Amino acid sequence: HRDIPGTVAKVTNILYDNKVNIAFLNLGRNQRGKNATMTFEVDSKIPSELIEEIKKVEGIEKVILINKVEEGE
Repeated sequence: HRDIPGTVAKVTNILYDNKVNIAFLNLGRNQRGKNATMTFEVDSKIPSELIEEIKKVEGIEKVILINKVEEGE
């Protein structure tokens, strides 16, 4: 995502509004105002509709969903 004020808040609000609990959040950037990375670990599966909503947030450039592989899968 682009490193602009409010981007993280908008994404976390979408998760909150849909009762998705954030277990872990990591943020990083190389330079102020340029590209940044936001990584979440959540306690439940995220429906595709929610991913589409997050993709529409101003400043979001790419969303990658990685589902946890459970033991035995």
